Amino acid sequence: MSKDNKFKTVHKSGVKQKRNIIVKIGIVLVLVLVVIAFIFVPAMSQSGSKNNKLVFGRYGNTPIEYLPGNYFARQVEYINNIYRDNETFSDNIEYKRQLVWQTAFNQTVIQKAIEENLLRSHVTITESQIDRAIVERGPFQVDGQFNEELYRNTNNSVKFDLRKRYREELLREQYVTDVMYGSKRSQNLIDFIANIGSEEKSFNYAIFNSDNIDNSFFASYASENTEKFTKSSLNKITIFSSEEEAKKIQSRISSEEISFKDAAISESKDSFAADGGNVGDLYFYELLADLESEEAVKSIFALQDKEISDVFKTSYGWVMYQMINSPVLPDTASDELLNDVKVYMSRNEIGLIEDYLVSKGTEFKNSIKEDSSFISTAITMNIENGTTDYFAVNYGNNRMIPSSMSSASQQNPAFSNAAYDELFLERLFSLKNIGDISEPLILSGNIIIAQLKGTQKSDKIPEESMDYYKYQVESEIAGYMQSDLQNLVLASERLENNFLTTYATLFYTN
Repeated sequence: MSKDNKFKTVHKSGVKQKRNIIVKIGIVLVLVLVVIAFIFVPAMSQSGSKNNKLVFGRYGNTPIEYLPGNYFARQVEYINNIYRDNETFSDNIEYKRQLVWQTAFNQTVIQKAIEENLLRSHVTITESQIDRAIVERGPFQVDGQFNEELYRNTNNSVKFDLRKRYREELLREQYVTDVMYGSKRSQNLIDFIANIGSEEKSFNYAIFNSDNIDNSFFASYASENTEKFTKSSLNKITIFSSEEEAKKIQSRISSEEISFKDAAISESKDSFAADGGNVGDLYFYELLADLESEEAVKSIFALQDKEISDVFKTSYGWVMYQMINSPVLPDTASDELLNDVKVYMSRNEIGLIEDYLVSKGTEFKNSIKEDSSFISTAITMNIENGTTDYFAVNYGNNRMIPSSMSSASQQNPAFSNAAYDELFLERLFSLKNIGDISEPLILSGNIIIAQLKGTQKSDKIPEESMDYYKYQVESEIAGYMQSDLQNLVLASERLENNFLTTYATLFYTN
């Protein structure tokens, strides 16, 4: 009897209910065995077992379904065993379970895509190949040898399932062997990749960041933007329910039926309510981040002492303010203000800061005379400086290239993102001659001036190990191809992905 016929609905009274119950029990028992590492397995919902199978989507015309013993089910069991003793997710069983099922689904989709591809290419697995797999890999080994008696005594349905399983495995292996590892690759390509990290360079460097900026720079910005740094002391009431409710409270305060402080304590829904709505001192720019328009902030800062503002809409509700003290203009000689301006500019005016630091870097570069030292000039000008170890270009710290940039990152935190900044690496390694000095380079909010100190051939891979390294390079290329295959298949228009819906139906629907 075919699998489709086996699971057709029987409409005779009583028989249908009995069979559905048996199927439900069978599936739940399989799930209990498969997900044994988890705390519990929820009961199957009516909708989840309606057709006596779980369909998570389709690839082309092929359903991606879970049935006891099929490829999807075996993947769930296999991946579950991998994660079962993993402590990483020990406190999050739900996440761990979904990760297992999602990974099993992905692997099943890829398997179906491979089978479809091989079918179009008329690739087949012979019965003798399956026989050999059963003899060599099957569960019939005794003392390392195939045991014929054990095989003969095994139920035919088990043998049938084994043959189907090994056919799927052999098809996948054939595809991986032919496409991933069997593809011919140019020796020039392998040589090129193997030698990417062969040239290493060392650099002197000088670093300019906000610590190098004189307070006069921030004081000047504050003087040019006095409104942003004008400060007021305010009380605040926040209402979540409606604008109408907020205006009723405002009316009660205006008619002196209740004080602003008491209204804040009894009605406000923010963290300032317990203090009678007191939010303390706020800069103009801080209030601007809370409200929808600059005009609203200006109207609040124009209030007289104890005067109450209009009701304003925010992203989280409706607010009103009470002026405590009249606005105070910024004192550009105050250390507190200058520190606040520095924080504000580092978040909102990074371009102005970088422009200033670039000018400082250019000034430093122009100060270096032909007969003077890069490092000594930096020391004289009290600029942070140093010299890197030798390293090669390795964008993204690719593991195929033996020379990583982690050593440079460890030397100075300013280099922590260097391996992931393509433009920085391109300009840094464009320095060809020893003594060449770069233009100012931007890296993670820092400005770096670099000087090429030396060049050397990498000794990371001894000559006698080069052939083995090239073999590793080929394996890495195959690995990348497998990753590309997965991304291509899972993003394919041929995939109808209903995983989340079916998963939720299975585990969360009563």
